[in-house]
Amino acid sequence: MEISNVNSNPFVTSAKVEEEDEKEVKEEQTGEEEVQNPLEKGKSDSVEISKSSSVLTEDEVQDTVERYIQDKIASAPPEVAAKLAQYLATFDVTKFIRDNGDMSMAELYAVLYNKTADYE
Repeated sequence: MEISNVNSNPFVTSAKVEEEDEKEVKEEQTGEEEVQNPLEKGKSDSVEISKSSSVLTEDEVQDTVERYIQDKIASAPPEVAAKLAQYLATFDVTKFIRDNGDMSMAELYAVLYNKTADYE
C-alpha cells in the first residue's frame, strides 16, 4: 500500500504552515483594527430604534385600561378594589395618552402596572 501526497521534505511543509499562520495573523489584525476604530472609516455611531408594534387608538387604550383595572379589582382586597374603581371612574383617556405619548400594547401594560402598583 502506498501513501500519496506525502512530502518527504519536512522543511517545505513547515514553511507552508508558517506562511498560512502569517496570513491568519494579518487577517486577524485587520479585523481588530476595524472593531477598534469603526468611526475612522466613516461608519456611523448611531442606533435606530423602530417600533414594531402599532400605536394604539383612544378606543383601544380605553378598552384595555378598563379590562386591566377590572381584572385587578376582581383579585384585590376591598380597600384596594375601591381605589382601583375610583381610578377607573375618573380615568380620562385623552389626558392619559397626552401624558404618556403614543404607546404600543406592551408599553400600555407597563404604564398601567406602574400607575396602579402603589394602590396595593
